[in-house]
Amino acid sequence: MNYNELSKIWSSAGDHMAGSLQINRELAKRAALYKFKNGMQATTLGIWIELIVSGLFFIFLLKFISGHISDVRYALTAFVLLAITLYGFVFEIYRLYLIASVDPSSPVVETQKKLARLQMLEIIDTKSLLIIIPLFSFPFMAVSAKSLLNIDLFAIKPGWTVAYVAGSLVVAAILVVILLRFPSGNLRKTIEFLKELEE
Repeated sequence: MNYNELSKIWSSAGDHMAGSLQINRELAKRAALYKFKNGMQATTLGIWIELIVSGLFFIFLLKFISGHISDVRYALTAFVLLAITLYGFVFEIYRLYLIASVDPSSPVVETQKKLARLQMLEIIDTKSLLIIIPLFSFPFMAVSAKSLLNIDLFAIKPGWTVAYVAGSLVVAAILVVILLRFPSGNLRKTIEFLKELEE
């Protein structure tokens, strides 16, 4: 059952069963939120995978820093990656908490606030790519090259580094435009439906 069908059922129920309006609202809300929770399963799985990968990468960075603490260039580069990884870890844990805390039995207003926070987090997450991708990509490549291949990318002329970061910024801008233009349909439709219940 999609949101259009739920909306039609809600509208017709309001017309023909005025005496049980509150019951109809509660049933429609629960149906919408159960659909939302089911639709977020893939997102939740993706977040868990991201958290596991981030945790492993965090451990790798700590070992890398301990082995290159005397080289300021690589120590600082790894610290930048460490900070970005930690930010992403905390961000995704909070997002996971909000998704899990959406309870079909909770009041509509409380649920709307949580969904609004999720929507805001989605926008922040998308727009932050403009900073994270350029800031993350070269340090990641430099640390990986040094750790896996023992290649010192800092020894190469700095001109290519500037060009690389500029290119990553263009890629990030294109990605942000696409993601903002096509946000999560499941989240948006749930928010719109709950607004309709309040009318």
